[in-house]
Amino acid sequence: MKEYKEETGKNILTNKDFTKVAFRSGILSGTYNYQTMMGAGFGAAIAPELKKIYGDDEEGLREALTDNSNILNTQVHAGSFLLGLVLSLEEKHAPREMIAGVRNALFGPLAGIGDSVIWYTVIPLAAGVFGSMAKQGSVLGPILYLLTWILLYILRIPIVTAGYRAGIAAVSKLNEKMEAFAKAASILGITVVGGLIASYISISLLPEIKLSADATISLQTDLFDAIFPNILSAGFAFLIYWLLKKGFKPTSLILGTSVAAVALSYLGIV
Repeated sequence: MKEYKEETGKNILTNKDFTKVAFRSGILSGTYNYQTMMGAGFGAAIAPELKKIYGDDEEGLREALTDNSNILNTQVHAGSFLLGLVLSLEEKHAPREMIAGVRNALFGPLAGIGDSVIWYTVIPLAAGVFGSMAKQGSVLGPILYLLTWILLYILRIPIVTAGYRAGIAAVSKLNEKMEAFAKAASILGITVVGGLIASYISISLLPEIKLSADATISLQTDLFDAIFPNILSAGFAFLIYWLLKKGFKPTSLILGTSVAAVALSYLGIV
């Protein structure tokens, strides 16, 4: 990786930009798909700011939009922090390897934080308290519950800003160790993707080998899982990756996978 020199000078982005990004962060969920998950929404949410950063540099803008539209799956409130952090790195023209590594390494942990705080704590608590008020006939119950969602959305503004400020500080402090950090972030990102494979791809073989009247061997649990748990899921992921490299279109692979799944299920194989 080429040597990185932090670009100094007046910041291009302002608080007004952070506010716009925060309100655009809803695109992350609105553009969810099975190819890039929230990736397309992530790129779209910061596209105007990237254009502001790169100006007439069309090649730089193209690379930034492409990289920031790659696969990503996070929790939208906590993920707003990552929007600001990435923008700060883009503004300082950090190496593309570093930006991609940070992005891939953090979206998983941020999802865990956001899920725990927002989906498993704040929302259930608000629903329980305000739902109880509504059940007792208080009109404030549904109003306060709606206000909770509005407040959570508005809170994305300081979260985006905090990510941006943290990114600037990180760039300054890590300038001397940028290559090592980028490599470490990339390794962590690959580990996160590996975890996603095991979570999102499930292949289980149904056939069993009958040894005697009372003994049978399951191909899945007694053979494949005993040798290497999730080996079929990993193998399928690598197969899809290889086919993509060979030029197959994602839509064709999705259709082929669906047909194969129905056929193998009908035959009692999976």
